[in-house]
Amino acid sequence: MQEAVLAHPNITVLTSTVVTDLVQDPATKTVTGAQVYNTATHTQTTLAAPRGTVLASGGLAGIYQHSTNPDGFNALGSSVALATRADGKTRDLEFVQFHPTALYMEGEPRFLLSETLRGEGAVLKDSAGHAYAKEYHEKGELAPRDIVARANFMQGRKMGATFLDISHREEGWLRDRFPGIDEYLRERGLDLAKDQL
Repeated sequence: MQEAVLAHPNITVLTSTVVTDLVQDPATKTVTGAQVYNTATHTQTTLAAPRGTVLASGGLAGIYQHSTNPDGFNALGSSVALATRADGKTRDLEFVQFHPTALYMEGEPRFLLSETLRGEGAVLKDSAGHAYAKEYHEKGELAPRDIVARANFMQGRKMGATFLDISHREEGWLRDRFPGIDEYLRERGLDLAKDQL
């Protein structure tokens, strides 16, 4: 996609540039462009967009305490804020994508424990070792992400913590199937084949 965008004659790519506000026609309240700030040159510019403006500046999961999104401007809901300030209508914000299983280690960014783990049989358990996912949805660990995230949240509030356990699978297969996750965990003294994560 990046190559196609860069090659398209009707698209101008501006690097080191952040949208700071939308520009509106005072009479019609129609968005006619954007105010942008170039972080390299420290200059503010108005870009005209008389045919329309599309906001696609990343998600908003970075506003939450726990997120696998990288830190930075693109995960802070800037599109939603820009649209709201311009009296734009936002909808379907409940469909923000959440990864419901992430490793929490004090002082470290949350590490994504891929949903592929759940697809390969990992079981959600609470601090008492109770597998709870099917109490929230008939598909259990394979329910849609929002349902799994909500189940983890609710069970965590009840029991203090939730875990992902795939230790019942064969050790060699696990290490071959999830080498990146395995390496990350081993560097932190955890074992994918033995520990609840």
